[in-house]
Amino acid sequence: MGTRGICLLLALTSMLSAEDFHKLPAWAQAAALEVLNKPIPDADAWVVLEQTEMAYIGGGEVRTKHLRVVKILTERGVNEAGYILRGLGGKASRINRLKGWNLRPDGELVKLDNDHVLSSGTSDATSVSTTVATLAVLPRATKGSWVAFESEETTKFPGGPLSRFQILEENPIHRFLLLAAKKEGWFSELKQVSLQLEAFHFKPWLKDAEIQSGPSLQILDLPALPKDEGAQPPSEDVLPEVMVRFEDPELKDVPPTKSWDVFARYFHDSYKTRYSGKSEIGLLEKDPEMGLLAIHRWMTRGLIYRQVYLSPERGWTPERAAETIRKRYGDCKDLASCFVSEARAMGLKAYPVLCKIQEGTAHSSDCVSVASFNHVIAAVQLEKSLGLPAEIETPKGRFLLVDLTSRSTPLGLLPSGHRNREVLICQEAGGLWVHIPISAVQQPTCNVRLDGRVDGPGRLEATLRFQEQGDALGLRSTYLGQGAQGLREFLLRNYLDLPLTGALDLVQVGDPLEIEKPFEVQLRLNHPDGFHLQGQEGILVSWGLPGTPGPIQKPGRPRQFPILIEDISRCDYEATLHLPWPVTPVVTAKKIDTPVRMIDWSAAEAREGAGSVVHLTFREQKHDAYFDYPDREHGLGVWKNDRLQVRELYREGFAFKLLK
Repeated sequence: MGTRGICLLLALTSMLSAEDFHKLPAWAQAAALEVLNKPIPDADAWVVLEQTEMAYIGGGEVRTKHLRVVKILTERGVNEAGYILRGLGGKASRINRLKGWNLRPDGELVKLDNDHVLSSGTSDATSVSTTVATLAVLPRATKGSWVAFESEETTKFPGGPLSRFQILEENPIHRFLLLAAKKEGWFSELKQVSLQLEAFHFKPWLKDAEIQSGPSLQILDLPALPKDEGAQPPSEDVLPEVMVRFEDPELKDVPPTKSWDVFARYFHDSYKTRYSGKSEIGLLEKDPEMGLLAIHRWMTRGLIYRQVYLSPERGWTPERAAETIRKRYGDCKDLASCFVSEARAMGLKAYPVLCKIQEGTAHSSDCVSVASFNHVIAAVQLEKSLGLPAEIETPKGRFLLVDLTSRSTPLGLLPSGHRNREVLICQEAGGLWVHIPISAVQQPTCNVRLDGRVDGPGRLEATLRFQEQGDALGLRSTYLGQGAQGLREFLLRNYLDLPLTGALDLVQVGDPLEIEKPFEVQLRLNHPDGFHLQGQEGILVSWGLPGTPGPIQKPGRPRQFPILIEDISRCDYEATLHLPWPVTPVVTAKKIDTPVRMIDWSAAEAREGAGSVVHLTFREQKHDAYFDYPDREHGLGVWKNDRLQVRELYREGFAFKLLK
């Protein structure tokens, strides 16, 4: 049947249906008609078609066509009338076509026009980027609307022709299609190009979906992403994902994927061209420990971390070390390269190290790809140990690992997000995978001290002192970024339950860049009801303590994500309180020991004239915990039990009985 015959058939079917789709393009009509007799899901919207066609056209360029049809089921589903295209900017990407249709329930068709398309850069105060976000919004969408989008763009990826798709969305998808191919033209010969389509983490998410795989992928009836589930692992580690990669041997300026050794040598060689060969900060020290400490201190105070996203011109190559120092800022690869350059100027062997943090985990068993990494740190090879925790012994020698993006972590430790990760040291001889033990990372630690006095009506005047190692409470980074006023507002918002009639003064703030020492903040507080009287009981405001844990699951819903709790922080709290009445604590001692944390609480009272002096102590050590798919309901029970015990302690531990 020809194109005209298909269109006539679609028009006839549309006339016989309850809704008239003939105003939509033929491909959108077909998608809408396919689901007319299917049960409507319990969702805000229903993605009836999510189709991506990718064609490699040579020279590292990929042409992508995207078709999308959505039925809006509720007023909350109206956000599906928005459509975002994220390009790399410059000559690396261009939008060839962008169209949209909104078929309203009253039969009116609203088309996308230029007034409803906005493109803007994505740079801000903390990042530098050439990427461009193009937002298209179909006007007047409402419950019952059918919305459709068609786009076509051409992209040249800095890391090579590779794309990753996380296929689950907030709303269910009826038909997911991913079509990939090579497109040869008059001037392109692509016989040597290979296509790889790899799927990850399909189980257990797609156990009821119909999957047809091969060079392309089709999946029917994808479920929606779980809603309102906290404490979940990074999505790249657990959610269904598809990677499409075109291997073109003619491309010489992208990381090779033959093996991890070849891949690592590429990065070693590309970074090597960015080193200065001399110290750009004027370092004369030759002792390894003193020299590395001097470099680290200079960079911590002299350079600012700013995200500089991949650009077509730079790709994965860092800025020259001299230029980073001149600009006084850089992203992770710039700062790592600068540190390596300075270490090499001392005569040490130093290398870039590829990592993955926050968004997922890199493994030596992964297929060779730049997609395995999102972060760069530095490694210095040591002839003898300096006695630092972040030294890793390997078959190829001892290496000190350094993350220059953290301005709160001293030399010799790594930020806590690196614990139990695998990283790839890129040497001239190849790649060296190493595991980072928990002993190599900084433990976020805080000490809180409250000294206060309560008068007859329950007004509390107190001095509160915070000390944090690293950035345990966020005080150090807040003061660095927002100054004293920002720090004051941060404390009021997160740690101090202070009414408008109260008062807070910053008495003393330490130097946030003395990272070998705890960062200290001293406050003077006045709370009109800091010791709240209720009959024969008084309740102290729990100033300075971490908040009680919140829920990670809505009641009555089965858990779908595994449960991951990543927190190894420690908090030591002491309070001395002078009261005008004799009191006795409701709880004098309590211990909490769960897979999530250990808490040791005590309250002691002594008479002081006609009143009392109360001394409280709180020691908390948190633990990492993981409950995989088979154990997720058990993990949910563990979290609920832990939360219940902590909330009960906070409720009872600050309560006192007034004695006659």
